[in-house]
Amino acid sequence: MQVKAFFDLRQPKIRYKWMVFSRILAAVFLGYLLSALISIATSLLFVKFGIADSQAVSATLPSFLIYSMIVVFIFSCKSLQKMWSWLIGLSVMAFFIIVLLEHLGS
Repeated sequence: MQVKAFFDLRQPKIRYKWMVFSRILAAVFLGYLLSALISIATSLLFVKFGIADSQAVSATLPSFLIYSMIVVFIFSCKSLQKMWSWLIGLSVMAFFIIVLLEHLGS
């Protein structure tokens, strides 16, 4: 009976706990994925514009700041649906930018 009550989203406390858990999952996994994709895209842009490979690696340094900003966005967004759609949309867009830069680079 207690396991069933744990998954009952009609109760406000249970719904709040699942919302927090969802935000933590988004911050850990999607936040890391998005910051990594943005770092890869900026590195590829640096290489595309003729910056040396050794200096293009420095594009990964702002990833800590980017990840922090993503985590702040995740926990400050009022709507879970809006937060998840923004994160997934930005991740897909960053992925396609990387694919485009890879295709143009070869």
